[in-house]
Amino acid sequence: MVDVITPEADCPAPPAKARRSKKPKVSRSEILRNAVDRLAKRTHLAATSEDANVIHRVRVATRKLGTALRSYEPLVSNKTQQKIRKALKKIRRLGGAVRDIDVAVECLDDLGKGLSSDALLTVLYYRGRLEEQRNLAQKKFQTRCQKIDNQGFWDWCQRHLKADVRKNSRASTTRQNLVIKGLIDAYQKVCEFREKHLSDPSDIELLHDLRKALKAFRYTLDMVPPRQLPARIIKRADAIAQEAQDRLGKVIDVENTLQMISHLRSEQPANKGLLEKNRDLVLSALNEAIARCHLSLAEGWKRDLDLGFLEKPLKDAKIRNQKTRATPLNGTAPQMTAH
Repeated sequence: MVDVITPEADCPAPPAKARRSKKPKVSRSEILRNAVDRLAKRTHLAATSEDANVIHRVRVATRKLGTALRSYEPLVSNKTQQKIRKALKKIRRLGGAVRDIDVAVECLDDLGKGLSSDALLTVLYYRGRLEEQRNLAQKKFQTRCQKIDNQGFWDWCQRHLKADVRKNSRASTTRQNLVIKGLIDAYQKVCEFREKHLSDPSDIELLHDLRKALKAFRYTLDMVPPRQLPARIIKRADAIAQEAQDRLGKVIDVENTLQMISHLRSEQPANKGLLEKNRDLVLSALNEAIARCHLSLAEGWKRDLDLGFLEKPLKDAKIRNQKTRATPLNGTAPQMTAH
């Protein structure tokens, strides 16, 4: 008897497709409390560490928590918002003082490579004075971190954020509404300060505002829920914003260094004669570095901050959210043009 080979028996069944693992959903309360937990761990470490990177990570964590609070503002009471923001501002200000000195020391180190031996002595003097100031700023920052840890402030934040979100969770705005609205608002801020900077490139305050707007935009991108924006769009937008943020940072860092050195000019060191001789040379070198940074910034704007491709994805996400829950998102994303 001959066995009949059927097509099913002849051809093995194709392997079953692996199911795509779904990203676990995270509640709004968890997002806020995770941001608090991250900052609490970093401030605890910074209280006993002098590592510049630790201080930088604390400042980043304060900005990320601030961005989360801004995005979920309707769910958090004013009292809780104000108390947390006040604490974040103090931590960021004290940490910023240390961070600015660290950056200034790095700028002086780079500057000293191209100077004469006499001018290098002046750079070393300034470097030593800045390190003295850093030690004082470091102690203030560590004291603040220790104090906020000992007061149990982060536990207070966790309890009140959880209670506020639970109380206000019946609001008609979904998580997607809030984050997409926050992203649109952050995008509008970037466009606004970019146009102001292009009209007045010499205003250093506008550079600060634009850089802060870029940070808020990037941190909000990190919170965008799945399926609201394609991953490639998020990745591209983040890369462009980071490149622009880094360019701005170079200008601001050298500007801050120049201000610190100018402040030290009014002091009366023992070797004043030698320093007076080379001080103008050091300041001139810093001004030349600032001019180079501004030139690089101006040449790179056309490609560095072209976020026009976000117009349609943001508009589509906004429409989807409005259909899901009838909660209007105020404002539309402005058109960006290349300059």
